[in-house]
Parts: sequence; C-alpha cells; structure tokens
Amino acid sequence: SRMPEAGKYPPLGPLPKSQAHYNGLYVHGDKTVLRYTVGPDPVLELPALENGLITRTIQGKFTRPAVVVLADEKGAPGIQVVGSKAKPGTSDGRIVLKVPAGMAHFKVVYGSGSVSETLEDLTLLMKGGPARWTETVTTVGELAKDDGKSAYVLDRLTVPYQNPYGMKMRIGGFDFFSDPSRAAVCTWDGDVWIVSGIDEKLEELTWKRIGAGGHETLGLTIVDDVIYTVADDQITRYHDFNGFEFDHEMTPRLMKDLDGGKYMLLRSHGALVCGESVPECVVNHHWLEMACQGQIAALSAGEGNYLVPSKEACEYAHSQFMDAGGFLKGGKDWAAPELTKIARPP
Repeated sequence: SRMPEAGKYPPLGPLPKSQAHYNGLYVHGDKTVLRYTVGPDPVLELPALENGLITRTIQGKFTRPAVVVLADEKGAPGIQVVGSKAKPGTSDGRIVLKVPAGMAHFKVVYGSGSVSETLEDLTLLMKGGPARWTETVTTVGELAKDDGKSAYVLDRLTVPYQNPYGMKMRIGGFDFFSDPSRAAVCTWDGDVWIVSGIDEKLEELTWKRIGAGGHETLGLTIVDDVIYTVADDQITRYHDFNGFEFDHEMTPRLMKDLDGGKYMLLRSHGALVCGESVPECVVNHHWLEMACQGQIAALSAGEGNYLVPSKEACEYAHSQFMDAGGFLKGGKDWAAPELTKIARPP
C-alpha cells in the first residue's frame, strides 16, 4: 500500500463523512460518473481519456469556497482547466484549484494538448444509458418426473455455462421477483443475471447479464423488486437504470434475515452481532465467542464422547436468559471512569 510522504499528508484511511463521503456511481454507456459529497455539498465527477489526455469533469454546487487538490507539484504534468476563470496554483507542494462558492462546472486536463471545451451536463448521465450487455442466452429447463411418491420434486433451471461473454457461471445466490416468472442470480466472479420465462414448462429460459465487477458476490436477495448482493467488500444495491450504489449501513436484506434476532453468521464474512447499545453489542459478541469456544472444545473430544442437550433444555435455558429482567435493557451500560478503574493494574 502507498505510504504518505513524511510530514505532507495525514495518515491514509477513511475520511469522516462530515468531510467527504462516497455515494456511488452511475454507468452510462462507456462513461462512469462518480457521486460524492465534500462537506455538505454534493459533487458529480466524470473521469475520462480524451485525445490521449486524462480529464476530470467536475460539477456541483458549493455552499462555501473549496480547494481541489489536483496533483503533487513534483513531477506533475502541465494542468489546464476548462470552463473556470480560476487557474491552478500551488500550496504546500501541491497543485490546487480554488473554487468559489456557488455553482461549479469545469474540466481539469492533465497534460499538454487539445480537448473539447464542451462541458457535459453530468446530471443527464444519472438516468442510465443503453444496455451494456445486449445479448441474451436462451436455455431449456428440465422438469422433474413426478413418481407420485416423493414429497417434492426438483425442477432444473439450466445455467448458460456457454455464454457470449465467456463468464464462468458459478452461482452464489438467487431470489425471485414479485413476478415469480423472473429471478436474479449472482456469481462468484461478480456477475448479476436476470432469468425470465420460469413457468410450468421451462421451455424458454432467457438469461440477461445486468451487472459485473463484484468481488465474490455469494449472496443475493430481492426486496421490493430491488436486487441486493453481498460480497467480500460491500453490500450493493442494483437499480434498473444499470447503475448501482454502495450501502454500508444496515440494509433491508440484513434486517429481513435477522428477523428480530441478535446474531447472524455470514458465509465467508464473519459474525454480525446486534444489540440496543454499543456495550450490549460488546457483551453479546463476548458471549458468542465463548459459546463458539465451548463448542470447539466439546467437538475436540471426538464424536460420541460429548452430550448434546435436548431441544427442550436449550429452549428453556434461552427463555431463562431472555426473562432476566432489565439485564438486557441498559444493564450493560458502564460509565467510562468505572471501566478505567477496573482496568487499572494494582
């Protein structure tokens, strides 16, 4: 990872939301618009390559003057600004652009050469453009034979392992839309596909690729006909205009799966522990860890050498725990001085 130059920059890492916050991106054809905030002010930015030069088109409304850091002064190429009366300057070894309060719409050009002086309205790129993947794949499903004896049968939705995009179809998760003839699936390689034509015959299943670029997307759910996926790095919400936003807060998917519980074990993503306060979450996490350690210790004795409590005993113990009065309601909130006193060595 890149280390900051000595004394020049603060430590690398996430910025406070009050200072800056990334809100997602919009894909429009071969263009990608970034959406973020600087303080309270929303900003759109379009990075591009024009005539061999890197450009950044920035559009936003600033409630107060802002300073845009363009590059380090040392070794930087020539920088031009199109659409702004302000010119780049230097400050503390960096090339910066001072932006006055009010509406701002300009293009930063890195290098010497000519580019179009037309400034694209980035708000027009937020509504979605032409589909990026226009080819679909049709497969024929397999209906299970009902022998009249089985409690249930399994029909097969034939996966398009051979597809025009050469993608591996290692399915990680799926869910149905409110229209049960349509479903969405995600793959380990980061794709999202919609399959339609799921009827009683399964004679014509149409697979359409709608998303790509996820990192090991192994979980998918649909809430109010909106697709959510969970990957190694984030929860992603997909919209029908081909763009997507990142949502790091508690999402409807997790709330639905928790169903009022306090613990959730996420496949390949660790444990999710909930509570009504931060102290309660800490203690709940401690209890979960102790329970896991106890289970590992018991299993290490070898199968047949340990006793498994009955379901009734487990439910009774759980009811005793939940009926423990106010212990779960604020009883875990300790004052900081008391914690300090307890933690201090004799």
